[in-house]
Amino acid sequence: LDAAAAARAATASELDAARFALATTQHEQGAESAAWAALDRIASGDPQATTVARHAAALVASPWQNPDRAFHAESARSVRRAVATEIFGRYASGPRYRALPAEVAYLIDAPVIAQTALSTPFRLLLSPLQGGPRPDWRRGAAIAAYRYLERFPDGEHVRERVEWLFEYEEDRENALGALRLADWIPDFDAERRAELAEEAAAQQLDRAVDARRRDTRAQLLRGVVREFPDSEAGKQAGLRARDEREKGTPQRIRMTRGFLAENPRIAGPLGLGIDPMLLDGSLHNGELHDEGVSFLGGRVVELALVAQSGEPKDEPERVRARVGAERLARTVALLEESALLGVELDADDAQTVDGSRDLYLERARLGLTDEVDARPTAESTYVYRGLRERYGLVRGRESILPFDLVLQGSLGELGLGAFPRWRPPEPTPDAFLYR
Repeated sequence: LDAAAAARAATASELDAARFALATTQHEQGAESAAWAALDRIASGDPQATTVARHAAALVASPWQNPDRAFHAESARSVRRAVATEIFGRYASGPRYRALPAEVAYLIDAPVIAQTALSTPFRLLLSPLQGGPRPDWRRGAAIAAYRYLERFPDGEHVRERVEWLFEYEEDRENALGALRLADWIPDFDAERRAELAEEAAAQQLDRAVDARRRDTRAQLLRGVVREFPDSEAGKQAGLRARDEREKGTPQRIRMTRGFLAENPRIAGPLGLGIDPMLLDGSLHNGELHDEGVSFLGGRVVELALVAQSGEPKDEPERVRARVGAERLARTVALLEESALLGVELDADDAQTVDGSRDLYLERARLGLTDEVDARPTAESTYVYRGLRERYGLVRGRESILPFDLVLQGSLGELGLGAFPRWRPPEPTPDAFLYR
C-alpha cells in the first residue's frame, strides 16, 4: 500500500509538473487567461504533496508576477476603503485608543462611530465645499496597472489597463501622464491629444518656474522647449530660458508690498527710502506693484511698479537701482529686526530656514557685497510676505481675558462643541528668584 501511494504521489507530482510547464508555455505565447487558470488549479492542490503546487501558489499570489490579479484585488480594496471612510470617517481605520484591547476600544467609541455613520449624508453634502487634497484610494490599483504594462506590454489586458490609467490620470489632473497613455490608445482623437499636449506643457512650465536654483530652472525650461516645441507653453519656456540667460541675477530675495506695508520702517527714510507716493494707493502718481522690492545680489535692488495700464494683473515695470553700502546695511538690519519682532509677537509670522538668504543678508550687513557670489547654489529666492497675504488677516496680539474659547469637534460628525480653557499667567522676569 505504501508503495502504491508513493507511486500515485509521484504520478500526481509529474502530472502537476507537466501542467506547470504547459501553463508557462501558454503564458509565453500570450494566452494569459488560460495560463493563469491552469496555475490556479495547480495552486489549489495540496502544497505538502507536491512542490509544484507551492511554486504555482507563489506565482499566483505575487503582485509582480501576476499584476493583473493584484490590480483587481487593489481595485476592490480601494472601493471598500473609500466606502468605509465615507461612512465611518476617521474611525474607518480603527478606534482611537489602540493601546486598549480591541473590544474595549470599540465599546468606548461605539456612540461616536454610530453618530458618524448617521451623519454620512451631511458629510457627503459638505465634501465638495471642503478644500485640501483628497485621499488617492486608487493609487495601489494604478501601481499594479503600470506594473502590468511594464511586464506585459503585449498582454491581453493592455487596452483595458491603458484606458483605466488614462481616466485615472485625468481625474488626478496629471496631463503629462494622460498624454503618455494617450499614445498607447489606437485611434485617439487628434484634437484631444493636442489639448493634452498644451496642458502637459503648461504643467511642466509651472514646475520649471517654481524650481529654486536658476541652473535647474534653465535645464527644465530647455526640456519643455525640446519636448513641446509647437505649444504655447513651449514658446513661453523658450522666452523664459533666454531671460534666465540674459537677465539672470545672483539673488532674488523679495519683499512684497504687503510685507512693506506691515513694516513701514523698511521702506521709509531709514531703510530703502522709497518715495511715499509709490505707497499711497493712488495709481495716478505711480504705485508699487504687489511683487514689491527685490535684492538682486551685490548692492542692486529692483522695484516692481504697476504698469502704465493701471492693471495690477499686467506684467509690472521693473526699475533697478544701485544703493549705497551703508543704506543697504541699514535696510537689511531693519529687515532682520522686523522679522524677529514679528515672530515674537505672532508665532505664525515665523520665517522659514534659508541658508543662502541668511548668508547674503549677513554679508550685506557687513558691507561685503561688492564681491558677488554667482554660483547657482548661492542663490536665494526667498519671499518675505505679510500676514494678511498669507492668512488674510492679522491676529490680535493678546486677549485681555484670562481664558481662551476652545472649539473642538467636527462639523462632519455633528460633534462641534465649545468650552473655556484657563490660560495660566506668563512667568515674570524675576520668577527665577522664587524657584
